[in-house]
Amino acid sequence: MALLSCQGLHAADSKTEPDTVVVTIKGKAPRTVTAKSVPAQVYRDSCSGRAEASEITLNVHEDGSVTIDGERFKDKDRLYAHLRERAMQDQDQTIRIRGEAKTEYQKMVDVLDACTKAGFWNVSFSTRKAVPAPVLVTLELLRDGSVLVDGERPASREELVGKLKALHEENSHASFRITSAPDVRHAHMMTLMEDLIKAGIKSVQLPKFDEPS
Repeated sequence: MALLSCQGLHAADSKTEPDTVVVTIKGKAPRTVTAKSVPAQVYRDSCSGRAEASEITLNVHEDGSVTIDGERFKDKDRLYAHLRERAMQDQDQTIRIRGEAKTEYQKMVDVLDACTKAGFWNVSFSTRKAVPAPVLVTLELLRDGSVLVDGERPASREELVGKLKALHEENSHASFRITSAPDVRHAHMMTLMEDLIKAGIKSVQLPKFDEPS
């Protein structure tokens, strides 16, 4: 929940996107703003007749630099000067701060603080959740029935099952693909499938061979 200390605020409706804190400050902005994201409480200006203002998007990168309208600001003083100039032109503009998946939360708060010091009163910020990169595990079934897992050969079936289970638990979205020569015995393939089931893996890509002409 956002923790704010300011006057003239009241709760708005809860129809907001997840992981978003919307801060509205009437009058003089405070020197510091502290916020934690989940769950978010939303606040808006009590003057219902205000016309909707334009929006400025600030993209906060992992290194703390900020991009506004294609221009990147690495220096905090330059960023503040730019924001102050924009605020003097139109203080009612909505500021939306977007963080990359790996952007530290404190960097988001620092940018939020710079916006309020520049004179903006309607500021929101959100972070994009990290999406795990897809993982493909290749199982090479050899003619003797042994299996290479991403090029490494487990010493036993027990070790193979343990390795497959660990890979599956580390990344539940991992894809497992079996490769083999066309003349590998069917019994070896069935044994490998049993080991995959023991490891809790329910989906696997089987080798595809050309149909005989």
